[in-house]
Amino acid sequence: MDKELYRLYAKLPVFRRRIKRSMDVIREALSIPGAWAVSCSGGKDSVALLDLCIIAGWRGPLFHFWYDETPGENTELVRQMADKYGMQLHLLYVPGAWDVYQEVGHFFVHPETPDEKAATNRMLRQYKKILNEYVATQNWTGQFLGLRRNESRIRGMILAKKGTLYKTKNRSAWTACPLAEWDVRDVWAYTLLRGLPYLPRYEHAPEGERSEITWLAAESLWRYGMAARLKKEDPEEFNQLAVIWPEIRRYT
Repeated sequence: MDKELYRLYAKLPVFRRRIKRSMDVIREALSIPGAWAVSCSGGKDSVALLDLCIIAGWRGPLFHFWYDETPGENTELVRQMADKYGMQLHLLYVPGAWDVYQEVGHFFVHPETPDEKAATNRMLRQYKKILNEYVATQNWTGQFLGLRRNESRIRGMILAKKGTLYKTKNRSAWTACPLAEWDVRDVWAYTLLRGLPYLPRYEHAPEGERSEITWLAAESLWRYGMAARLKKEDPEEFNQLAVIWPEIRRYT
């Protein structure tokens, strides 16, 4: 991590403009009456989002949904943030990629067979159902998400179509994405400027590294080193997974 580069970037007008735009989105969302939750994964983006919302006057609740493959460090950091600010923390378990692998009996990245596609689609439907139903039971007006346009093609398409503040027909709550126009330099510049906590794995990871492994539909990440990094950084976990799903060794 080139901390000096990010500190210099924090002095540029483009960085200040993006912060202002983010604050405008947050304040516009908060002008809609009701409770707004910040969805925090424990990764760098959502921690920056949490801090921005606090500056804007938001005071909770904090929402963290997790699945079997979520690193424990992520959940622990969210707990620490909730304790630090005295916020109500909502934890919700949802199905994920490991549930799919257990169902089909082997590891894969991109679903190709009918069984793989069916299991993946069932997981995604159940994931969305559980998430949406929980949000509805809390009567939250909306959620703040740390999505960024340039994280992936799919996220770019979603934000281009829906904007930074939107409500869909199949959800009871609004969605606000204040970091939509940020890139990874903005996130790290803000993190260092504000002295925010971040996961230790970021110190020696590539600039755009996610806080957790992207398991499904991420072929390029697996082909270009994600498994090798997992094996190097956490060989015990890698070997445990390889016993269950030997196919993972193909990507090292």
